[in-house]
Amino acid sequence: MLPEDVRLVAVDGRGGSGKSTLARRLAAERGGVVVEMDDFYRPSAQRHVPPHTAGGNYDLPRVLAQVVAPLRDGRAARYQRYDWPTDALAEWHDVPTGVLVIVEGTYSTEHALRDAYDFRIWVEAPYDVRLARGVARDGEAMRTTWTGEWMPAEDAYIAAQDPRAAAQLVVDGTRRAGTAGLAAARYPRPQMLTATDRSTAPVRRVRILTAGGTIAMIGEGDGARPELDAAALVASVPGLQAFPDLEAITVLNKPSAHLTLADQLQVCRAARDASRRGIGVVVTHGTDVLEETAMLCDVLHDADAPIVFTGAIRPSNAAGADGPANLVDAVSVAASAPAAGMGVLVVFGGEIHHARCARKTDTTSLVAFSSPQTGPLGRVTEGHPTIWSRIPRNPPLDPPVLDKRVHIVPSTSGDDGSLARAALATSPDGIVLGTLGAGHLAPEVLEIWAQAATDIPIVAYCRPERGVVLNATYGYAGSERDLRGTKIIPAGFLSPQAIRMKLLACLSAGLDVEETRWAFSQDDG
Repeated sequence: MLPEDVRLVAVDGRGGSGKSTLARRLAAERGGVVVEMDDFYRPSAQRHVPPHTAGGNYDLPRVLAQVVAPLRDGRAARYQRYDWPTDALAEWHDVPTGVLVIVEGTYSTEHALRDAYDFRIWVEAPYDVRLARGVARDGEAMRTTWTGEWMPAEDAYIAAQDPRAAAQLVVDGTRRAGTAGLAAARYPRPQMLTATDRSTAPVRRVRILTAGGTIAMIGEGDGARPELDAAALVASVPGLQAFPDLEAITVLNKPSAHLTLADQLQVCRAARDASRRGIGVVVTHGTDVLEETAMLCDVLHDADAPIVFTGAIRPSNAAGADGPANLVDAVSVAASAPAAGMGVLVVFGGEIHHARCARKTDTTSLVAFSSPQTGPLGRVTEGHPTIWSRIPRNPPLDPPVLDKRVHIVPSTSGDDGSLARAALATSPDGIVLGTLGAGHLAPEVLEIWAQAATDIPIVAYCRPERGVVLNATYGYAGSERDLRGTKIIPAGFLSPQAIRMKLLACLSAGLDVEETRWAFSQDDG
């Protein structure tokens, strides 16, 4: 039930989640007014951003100016409705003060609007339910618009701004109960497992997808080689019987060094497609390039069910093999409630990392992965995951193939630009550029890359594992001020290998330079 003293309420959520139904019920119960975000869609002549951009085709400044700001200040509101059949702004509507006003629709708690509300509600529903509702409402001809434009844009909004975490109430949109049951639908926040939670059963079934790597290897005298398929791997691990309906599917069985971009995309799609059905996914993978496949998967991932990557440092028949413990930990995270909505995770050595941050930082340690920028997001203890922090997810993309050429080009002391010129001579589609310190290059090297950035996306990282590309601390030639004065895209939050995978996805999905800049905007700082 809504608190009695609230007057301005937002009901946010993805399309088809049940927002409109809930808003109408709340308004009927309290004699309130519903303002729909769909009334603020931009006419086609004013749509100036890609359709998959979060909220880009909704006129959010008009929502603020005509509705939210006046009501927040105690004044009556008046807005002009967008008419979908005629693709034009139509009649004006008056919204009085002194009554409950519910602003309903995706993007209603976008950052520019969020703090103005007395109360914020998020409505949740699985992907397949939302899509079925959308197609039932708009017709089969609109299916591709839902899956190719609207749903990816909503996922990008959620990944970038996490409106669910800002809500005071989270409601299950698949429930048909009246508003009296809303209080019971609230999710605890922060979502950490308590001692009571730890005694409960997993909240979703889990599918294990195997892709090879040391965790699936056996060998001694002639060296370890991939031997175990999914069924054999699962059969070798005690403790997995605690998870009901566990599935195991072999996707690949290769060492990391043998994986192609097509292989990595195949693994990521298999994981993404399962998560869309509400299935938690664990991917077992070689550790040498695990962080790259995990990052690509996070770029593709557009559902709430978590995808968890893990592997092993020691072969399965080695003394003290670490694969079994890592696999049980990964399955426990994939099955858990707190992992919902977190995107793609890496679970290794008892630690939980996000795919955007994880790096293999030790070749042989059983705690081989770390997150230099953020530290771990949580820990698995005695098979029970505890998550104490979250980070924004990648805006989702769906590249049909990964057929572009992207080089990682570092810089060093004494760099004379010869490596830059050699890389550009191969006609790459994009470059991942290493900078010194916090975004610094020799002036002549910066000049080469600045010119190239007018034609192809050049995304810059910092050579230190932690830090950012500065803005205006230094003023010498080749400093961060000069770099930011070019079209080079700063992404100091990410590792070079993570940038490469994300840039490959951006290019292969057809994004131009400015759209790519937007996709990397959350990685700058």
